[in-house]
Parts: sequence; C-alpha cells; structure tokens
Amino acid sequence: MIQTMYNNDPLSADLANGELSPDLIGKQIAGERGTYVIDKHIARGTRSNLYRAIWRESERYVCAKILTFQMSARDIKQMQREEFALSSLNHPNIIRIHDAIALGGIHCTIMDYYPEGSLADKLGHGPMNLLEVGSIVEQIAGAVDFAHSKGIIHQDIKPANILIHQGRAVLSDFGIARVIGEHIATRATGQDSYVGTPSYMSPEQVTGYPTIGTATDQYSLAVVAYEMLTGRLPHSGDTPLAILYSKVENPAPRLSRLNPNISPSVEQVVLKGLAKSPNKRFKSATGFAMALNEAIRFPNKSRPQLVKHKTFPEILPKLSAREGLFLVFLCAFLGSFFGTLLAVLMFGS
Repeated sequence: MIQTMYNNDPLSADLANGELSPDLIGKQIAGERGTYVIDKHIARGTRSNLYRAIWRESERYVCAKILTFQMSARDIKQMQREEFALSSLNHPNIIRIHDAIALGGIHCTIMDYYPEGSLADKLGHGPMNLLEVGSIVEQIAGAVDFAHSKGIIHQDIKPANILIHQGRAVLSDFGIARVIGEHIATRATGQDSYVGTPSYMSPEQVTGYPTIGTATDQYSLAVVAYEMLTGRLPHSGDTPLAILYSKVENPAPRLSRLNPNISPSVEQVVLKGLAKSPNKRFKSATGFAMALNEAIRFPNKSRPQLVKHKTFPEILPKLSAREGLFLVFLCAFLGSFFGTLLAVLMFGS
C-alpha cells in the first residue's frame, strides 16, 4: 500500500526556501517501501524534475519525480488520496507507482524507470511510420480505457507522458488526474490557471463546458496521433492563450495538407477524434484506436470504388470500312422490319 510520509531523511537538509538544491546526486530518500538513492538527473520540466534512483531493497533502478514547488497541507492530503487510487492501476501500459513521499511539502513519487525515453524523443523528425503510429495509439488507448474503468481520467496525455520500452508504450504522469464524479484541485500545475498542457488539451478543458469526462482523454490521444502522422500539432500559437483560443474557435487543418501520404479514411478518423463536441467523438479511446488501425490497414475500404462504364465504341471491336457499312445497313433493315411489324400489330386489326 502506498502511503505519503513526512521524513527527516538526508534529503530534507537540501530544502532551502521551500526549494530543493539542484544537485541531489547521492542523496537518500526514505519512503514507505524502502530507501532510494538519487543516482542521475534525467529531465527537467516546468513543474518537476526527474531523477534515476537506486532502490536499495530491490537493487534496481526506479524513477523519482520531485515537484519543484511547495504544496499546502490540503494539497498533500489530496495527493495522498490520488496516489492510493493510482496504485490500483495494474496494467502493462500504465507506469507502476511504488512509493509516494513528502519532503516538507515538496512531493516525490517513485515509479518504474524506462531508460529509452518518451515518445517526445521520437518526434521532431517528420511523420512516423503508419503501423508504428497505430501500435502506439492502440496500446495507450487500452491503458486509457482501463484507467477510465477505475474511475480515473488522465487529463494530460501527451508525447512526453508516453514512455517507450522495448516497443511497448507506457502511459505515465497521472499528476493532474481527475477522479470521475469528483473535483480535483489544480495544485499540480503550480500557479497555472488551467489543468493540462495547452497543445494537447480538449476544448472542454479550456472552457469548462461541457463537463470533463472520458472523451477528454480520447481527444488528447487524437492530438498525439495527429502529431505522429504529420509531424505537426493541429493547433499552434505564440502563447499558451493563443493555442487555447485556437482550440475552441478554429478547426484542425486536414492531415493530408501536411502529409500527402495520409489517406482520406485515416484523416476522417483523426478529425472525428478531434471534434470540438465530446458527443461527436468516438465513444472510447479503444474505439478511436480500432477505427484508426482499420483505416491504416485498409485505406480504401470506406471509399466507394467508381466503376467506369465503357462507351459503345469501346465495346465494339475495330471494324473495317466494308464491315462497318454492312453493320449500318443491317441495323437500318432491322429497324424498318420491326417498325413495320409493330405497326401491323397495332393497326392491322
């Protein structure tokens, strides 16, 4: 069982003015399930730092996610409740959380470590292979729907939160997850006024209407699919507010304009996943993934095949002038004969 704890471990000595010293290599973190020694800095984000750590009791690497801002006692309690909920998400495509520790108000989460990096590391080099896109979307969709079945909405699906491990896609960072039917504060975004990452947020996350639900995660997954297929985001802007405005007001550009290799059927599926109204999207993330993979494997299935009808000259073989003249007289004779016969039948009596 995961439990949030306050500790007087060696790492607490690095707290200064509510912030951690940037150099934590070699420091220890004492948690409910063991002691973790910070080994290497992995990445720096807007709200947290990621470190590789050694789990002494298990003698293996784990990832320590340490937030970069102080949390109130209320938010600590909220985080504890969420960690309890997330610990139940036992799925091959969802990252495992092992421990949750509070260091004087700065929260640390211990989870699985994947050295290969995230999907974000694979982007930036143009469109990805269609079959690879389909595989990643299918795996993450299964994870998303499993979380939904447990009453949890992720709210921040993006390439940086999709880890890659030996061809397996793993959904991570449920830091701003929402429990269905309950309100969760925006404490994980620090002082931001919105919950999520602007480029991947759904319109309802921006406007607050209609209520955020499972279709929110399906929208974000469609944004990720759009980016993998085109190398571009469907909405962009110079500022976060400009991106959010575009989300609500502007339609997403057609994928085929950015990547001419995208078939109309694939484009149709992704654009449906990006519908501004949740009711017009797919009923589940898995439904979106299934439709996308079918469109990728059978790009022309939904397109009616136009049958070209041959004209009369194309049907007839090439005839010589003599044969053609004979055919003309034959048609004239038959026409006259059947015309006379019809007149006799109608007026002869």
